[in-house]
Amino acid sequence: MLGKLLKFDIHSLGYSMLPMYAFLFVVAVISRVFDMMIHSKKIVATKALLMVSNTTHILVMVGVAILFVMLLIMSIDYYRNNIMTDQGYLMHTLPVTPYQLIASKAIVAMFYGIITLIFSYIIIAIDLGKPFWYQRIYTDIFNFMSKERAFWLCTGMLIYIFIYFIFLIQAVYLALNIGYSFAGRLRSIMVVAVCIVAYVVGKIGELIVIYMQPELDVDGMSRSEAMQICIPIFIIYLVLAFACYILSSQWLQRRLNLD
Repeated sequence: MLGKLLKFDIHSLGYSMLPMYAFLFVVAVISRVFDMMIHSKKIVATKALLMVSNTTHILVMVGVAILFVMLLIMSIDYYRNNIMTDQGYLMHTLPVTPYQLIASKAIVAMFYGIITLIFSYIIIAIDLGKPFWYQRIYTDIFNFMSKERAFWLCTGMLIYIFIYFIFLIQAVYLALNIGYSFAGRLRSIMVVAVCIVAYVVGKIGELIVIYMQPELDVDGMSRSEAMQICIPIFIIYLVLAFACYILSSQWLQRRLNLD
């Protein structure tokens, strides 16, 4: 049944995400066409053409950033509508447990997170006309360190962002479950309070890990030394995400009297 639920959630959230993917793709193609016109010897690059080209470039870059924000907002809003509102009463009649309901929403959010990351890379490649556009940024930002260290730093940053996204989704799900147990203004207050507590607990965990490490030279940090810091932080956020998942499921089960 979890597989059918995942399929349903993928389709439902996809209806909201696909129009944004399509719009950004069209803007990137238009930006590429204008850029090709500017660099063409057959066309005179007027100020108006340059302005339009620069505007489309900006729209693509801003659109990529907005895409990730909208994914987070829509994932949370979809969870709220699907679990907490009147639509949720129909969902709760399905032969699935609260654990499966929450797991399905989280897995779909992570799935679209990966899709959005890949899509954003393709969109930027179309906009710039360079399939390996990351190499220029890679060189400009990390030119002060070796290629191996730069690679591991970028890899660590991507893993951190992905794990933090998982934690953030689960923390907000927990906040919604707890907040919707209350009514009126107290509901919003509790949602915000739980989010703040989850954020603070995560940052305290990071600080403890960093504080427990000996003084390290960031510029001269080896890969093994970096792993001593990164891996415990990754584990902390994964544990916190799992804890939020368990608490959300238990809270939802109690709220719906499904024991």
